[in-house]
Amino acid sequence: MKTEKGIFIPLEIWTIKKMTFYEKLVLSDMWNQEKRNEQNYKGYNKTETTLEEDFYIKNGNEVFKSLRKKGLIYANSDYYREKKGIRRGLPNRKIDKENFNNVERFEIKKENTILRKGEKGIHISYLEIKSINNWSRSGKGKTLRHDVTTRFLILNILIHRTGFYLGQREESMFLCIRYNIQDLANFMGMTRQTVSKHCRNLKEKNKYTVNGEEKEIRILNDLEEDEIYDDIYNRYGAIATSYQSQRVDKVMEVYDEEEDEIRKIETMNTRGLYFVDEEALETIEIFIDLKKKIEKKLDEIYEE
Repeated sequence: MKTEKGIFIPLEIWTIKKMTFYEKLVLSDMWNQEKRNEQNYKGYNKTETTLEEDFYIKNGNEVFKSLRKKGLIYANSDYYREKKGIRRGLPNRKIDKENFNNVERFEIKKENTILRKGEKGIHISYLEIKSINNWSRSGKGKTLRHDVTTRFLILNILIHRTGFYLGQREESMFLCIRYNIQDLANFMGMTRQTVSKHCRNLKEKNKYTVNGEEKEIRILNDLEEDEIYDDIYNRYGAIATSYQSQRVDKVMEVYDEEEDEIRKIETMNTRGLYFVDEEALETIEIFIDLKKKIEKKLDEIYEE
């Protein structure tokens, strides 16, 4: 169900084939609204302006047209009498239940690692939606806009589903992720080749234009590569050294100014381990709500 802070996308909608992210958002908004108002539900009447305010969707009417063309929604408009004659009022859009139940969907197996803790659906905050869709509007050309939206949607899913914090102190917490590319492809309903391309873009340095200034930024940093590993730990925190043990577990030594001592933080085996550059995300104004992950990690630290 939709909450004040975001929107819930049920798996029944997430897994529909041949749907854009925008269409999934609007259809989910309709689905949530109907669930909340089952008894007196007249229909979904959000305007194009409201959709832009909520989701940063500029072409809301085109999304409605596409959903109607796919047979997923219909509209029974209100009509009322005026001095000049009969006028059409609210569109009262509704989900076509029969077509919705029978539409073609992709399958996500229960053992899929990306599915964990989200068997019923996916919750995305309004700020996350706006930052993803705002970036899609900054590109030139339809293909680029779609690619950028998908890239940051995948990043959002990866961080929420597989992200975790490393570190033993609040001052030295590092956000990392591990993922299986095939599980991610199955969860997104995409081919392995398509998902690999988007992940490669996240792992490579890309040029982003922020406030008229072009910046080269890498978001996912492969800690298995020594050069990237050393670069990250030389840039974040007062890193003294980093080295590799015989077990291929990397350890970084962080100088704690408050205690005037060096603390060791194990990063575990670095195969398939990626450091998420939160500073880079902030620079290009991509917001991912990490409050719960941070609180969970802090609770672990304080318990120790």
